[in-house]
Amino acid sequence: MAVKIAVKGSILTKIPIVQSVFIDKIKEKLPETKFITDDVSSTLGGYYLALKKLKEY
Repeated sequence: MAVKIAVKGSILTKIPIVQSVFIDKIKEKLPETKFITDDVSSTLGGYYLALKKLKEY
């Protein structure tokens, strides 16, 4: 199963070398990991998590 990781935070989004090393290190252990680097509101992520939880009930 592929894991999805949203890359947020100014250090990870504004410093390319930091983002690159971060992604490379994770892919060493979890090669099928998918990274979301789009500038998306954290509120939207919370909304999607809430929808997922509601579907479980």
